[in-house]
Amino acid sequence: MAVHPRKTIREKIVSILSAGGVVPSAGGRIYDSRVQVVETAPFVIVRVVSDEPEEPFIGLSIPTYNRVLTVEIDVVDTERPSSGTLAGNADDVAREVEIALQGNITLDNLALSCLLQNTILEESGEVDPPAYLVQLIYQVRYEDTVS
Repeated sequence: MAVHPRKTIREKIVSILSAGGVVPSAGGRIYDSRVQVVETAPFVIVRVVSDEPEEPFIGLSIPTYNRVLTVEIDVVDTERPSSGTLAGNADDVAREVEIALQGNITLDNLALSCLLQNTILEESGEVDPPAYLVQLIYQVRYEDTVS
């Protein structure tokens, strides 16, 4: 069975973030597309939200596409901080993610680039314990030869 490049890219991002304490505040809780509730926070979820092929390269016998993958990395914190704020804790974890990916923008040569495009912040005081979410939106450009 053929493995889609977006699966490989998503797994690579999880691997980079899980490696040797690059996101120590998450305590190893880095998940690939996890949708279940996680009991211990903070945690990080890596999801692909879109994959857009561009025009194929012309003159090739097997079409090669430039593709743009939108990856959402959710940093979630629900713990009651002993000091500081819930938002500050989530921001600190998000910064660790940003630093880890900034240091490997080609994702070990799987992509042409992996760059932060946007950050969305969301707080929910309506749950107990309160939750804070930092969504890091990355644009991953890669080449794909469909064969």
